[in-house]
Amino acid sequence: MTIGAPVYELIRLAGSGRLDLAPSITDHISLADAPEVIHRLENKIGDPIRLILVP
Repeated sequence: MTIGAPVYELIRLAGSGRLDLAPSITDHISLADAPEVIHRLENKIGDPIRLILVP
């Protein structure tokens, strides 16, 4: 799978601070709770947009 130019542009904009993705983050969840994250995404529980796994 190849990542296209639009994805690289998003990464560049976010890295430079010109694009703030924070408002689209739904939740920060422990890596130990990864199965819960998958369940929430598969079943669209709590309107998950971006769920961040943290170590």
